[in-house]
Amino acid sequence: MSEARWQCDAELLSLVGSAREQTLDAAGWSRLSERLEGDVEAQHYFAQHMFLVADLTRRRATPLRMAAPVVSTPARSAFKWRTGLALAAMVLIVLGVTFALWPREARTPHESNQPRSAVALLSDLSSDVTFGESTTPTALGSDLPPGMLRLASGAAQVAFHGGAVVDLAGPCAFEMTGSGRARLVSGTVSAYVPERARGFTLDTVSLSVIDLGTAFTVRAEDKGPTDVAVTEGQVWLDVRDADPASGLSRIVRAPQVMRLTADRGRMIVAKARPVLVTGRGVSPGADDPQWQIAGVSDASEFTLTAAKALARPDVSYVQIDGTEARWIGITPDDGAARTNTTYTFRTTFDMTGFDTRTACLVGKYAADNTVTAIRLNGKAVANIAASDSEQFRRLSALKIATGLVPGVNVIEFDVFNGSDPHGAANPMGLIVDADIYALPEKSGAAPTEQ
Repeated sequence: MSEARWQCDAELLSLVGSAREQTLDAAGWSRLSERLEGDVEAQHYFAQHMFLVADLTRRRATPLRMAAPVVSTPARSAFKWRTGLALAAMVLIVLGVTFALWPREARTPHESNQPRSAVALLSDLSSDVTFGESTTPTALGSDLPPGMLRLASGAAQVAFHGGAVVDLAGPCAFEMTGSGRARLVSGTVSAYVPERARGFTLDTVSLSVIDLGTAFTVRAEDKGPTDVAVTEGQVWLDVRDADPASGLSRIVRAPQVMRLTADRGRMIVAKARPVLVTGRGVSPGADDPQWQIAGVSDASEFTLTAAKALARPDVSYVQIDGTEARWIGITPDDGAARTNTTYTFRTTFDMTGFDTRTACLVGKYAADNTVTAIRLNGKAVANIAASDSEQFRRLSALKIATGLVPGVNVIEFDVFNGSDPHGAANPMGLIVDADIYALPEKSGAAPTEQ
């Protein structure tokens, strides 16, 4: 459609103008994403303006000078920080979407003779980490200039000066090309991008993942498919040399897992599988064969017993609309249980035949009184909702993108039952509804294609 169309579209003109001037706020980015999705001509209009900005920037006679990093509290990550070296330093936020839309010849990471100043920090290492031949330092706490970091095994974390935090799982070949951009040659990485780092871009041989405020995981293979899992927020997938009419380049919103085939001809979309649903298909008061009470804090010896679907859950209990999930507990009526006691609920789910490297578990839960810990395969899940004596009144988000293994997985919820004014037993229970998003191990097996 002609340029005249846009002259009558005041909203799009304003949004693109603000993006061009890098003054667009979070709500504006969200609205711009909605306007661009599915509208190829609007995408072209946006791209043309970004190309102009990129070209003007590239022609600047004087390179941008970055101020000294500012140390702040580290962003969340997929594994614990082992030191206080967390650095989320940024003084200049370059609009990553703009850079991502530069012409190909303008994308070369080292096209100028600018000094190789640090763009990130090696902020954490697992105890079993080993490195391959790298062009950057590999000691914990090292400043990282643009260059290649090769991880043979174990895990490493890179905190970019632009604000993004990226976890690497070995084996992995990962190149830092700027404070807000990187390239994954092969392997698996997970990125958390806070609001201040919006626009962080991760390139692979077949596509670019451009952050729009999100957490995501990418797995790439040499001459193989590329998998992208979005667990929070949304990203723009820019498929290399794709026909705009093909629909391969697109906005992807959480929760979603997608695979671009090696020939870049198909996008495979993972189907959601309900794997954690308390009380599903169980009559009120009956045993739930999928969930067990696996432990009680005040009992030195405890026999594994089936959880019960509550026949009369308390009226104050929140429900999960549109699902089969119901409250479960240790007793079949109202879930009456001992006070000041922690009960461990356990269930399993099978990942046989699915690729766990980019799989994600997403859902909701609530408990009376509160969930104090969640463990997946014996390891604590980070970033769970804070303990709340009335967690039964509201739903908490469940998002797990690491720690999944091939075959049977075991997940446990520790539920603390608080005190009663009269010292009597009071209701205790748990409700969970969560889906797993995972691609098949074999790239040829497609759940759905789009």
